[in-house]
Amino acid sequence: MPQYGIAAWCVDSASAGQDVFDAVALQGLASVHFAVDTADAVARLAQPAWRAAVQRRCRETGVRISCLALNIAERTPLCGSSADANSRRWFHDVVLAALEFAAEAKVPIVYVPSFGLAEITSNDDLREMADLLARAAESARSLGIEVASENSLGAESTERLIEYVDQENFRILFDIYNPRRWGHCPTEIIKSSFAAFATQIHIKDGRLPGYGNAPLGAGDGEIVEIVQNLLRRGFDGIFVLENGYGKVSGLDVKSDLETLRLICDRSQLNAARGPALIDGGQHADS
Repeated sequence: MPQYGIAAWCVDSASAGQDVFDAVALQGLASVHFAVDTADAVARLAQPAWRAAVQRRCRETGVRISCLALNIAERTPLCGSSADANSRRWFHDVVLAALEFAAEAKVPIVYVPSFGLAEITSNDDLREMADLLARAAESARSLGIEVASENSLGAESTERLIEYVDQENFRILFDIYNPRRWGHCPTEIIKSSFAAFATQIHIKDGRLPGYGNAPLGAGDGEIVEIVQNLLRRGFDGIFVLENGYGKVSGLDVKSDLETLRLICDRSQLNAARGPALIDGGQHADS
């Protein structure tokens, strides 16, 4: 069965007077996607005292960092007309610092979100980001770390990105709801690229055309169908909650976690009874 985690930027820790590790543990979760999102956060990666303190908090709370999210990429011109060689060189240094920390803290995945100034909007952008990701994956390979991309691409462009990067430790960090926000079909991406998915998947719901969140199953994200699709294909990693808890009213971690567990439990029960009882007998390639 899958495990469950949460993205650090979605945890409402400040209002509870806790650090992110306490807040995650309080919700009954054992893993967190940890953000590197500012110049100060990048600088801390090289500080032995900070690294030791973070690893100590992981041990004390039982919460592990399952992934480093280089969210600072969204504010760095890495591709397109605003990109420049200096920014790309600087970001590769960020990647190397993140990999050093990830190796020390036994974090298995480092991912680059291609949104904002790093969004891929043309084939030239795709080539530029693929080059950067390929360098990152090459640097990570000897450390036993995977490098992943989260992006706004559709199925065909995702396949091309995987082809262009061409590194065995490169992965796609799939987000269940993001494809809909960019006008793509999530099931098409799953069908074409599931083999390259990271074993950690962001899960949230929402209501288009807005960019807000909704409780899992209450939006238009077809969460039940997509989670079942992933499980039928053999996904057995971490579903990482990414609704805006503490920022959007009506959202609750425990409620979303209960919904997600119920979906997974029912899917497992149906699978045990036979494929004919799942979605009217549809198979995983639908």
